[in-house]
Amino acid sequence: MTVALFRAPLDVERDRLEAFAGTLSADELARADALQDPRARRRVVADHGWRRRLLAERLAIAPADLAFADNGHGKPRLTGRGPHFSASRSGGVAWFAVSDQAEVGVDVEQIDRTHPRERLAQRLLSVRERALYDAIPEAERADALYACWTCKEAAVKALGSGLVFPLTALEAWTVDRAPIRAEGLEIRGLTSEPGRAAAVAVRIEPRDTVAIEAPVDLSAR
Repeated sequence: MTVALFRAPLDVERDRLEAFAGTLSADELARADALQDPRARRRVVADHGWRRRLLAERLAIAPADLAFADNGHGKPRLTGRGPHFSASRSGGVAWFAVSDQAEVGVDVEQIDRTHPRERLAQRLLSVRERALYDAIPEAERADALYACWTCKEAAVKALGSGLVFPLTALEAWTVDRAPIRAEGLEIRGLTSEPGRAAAVAVRIEPRDTVAIEAPVDLSAR
């Protein structure tokens, strides 16, 4: 199976933002308008605008004609026919994962090197992952911890059923970004922009082979 990855900037020019807003549903616009921060509102509009453009291109329909529903656990999906997809945003960038064959999850996080790490490590790391983490030089631990975080967030999104076990029970991360198979998923860390970590996960059967395409910049298309 194949997973396609895409990235897009969220701080876009006014004309593009207005065009995106014209494709959004009333609910999407209401969620954006409910935000107090004007930049956050613009970024939500851009996020939903990019995903509509991306999915509409794959289905050969107008972006405004797409309809979405919640799967009951907070994950959006297309109603009717269409590919499986996942979206994540961090600051001024959004990532999208799309697969025609299976549920996917993608996550991107901005690395905060001032955030207290130990509490997050205790919440995230399995026994094996903790041993790997403790062996990493101190200067590299923030990047490693956020890489682990994105792997686990991507896995939860691909499962699509909400978190039913502690994150410390999920084996999802390796230092070298080698794929991990766990809980019926293949999970991979991704190369991201400087200062961010990203990961993707996809539902699999035991004999499936997975191809993860290189990320495409939607703003360059």
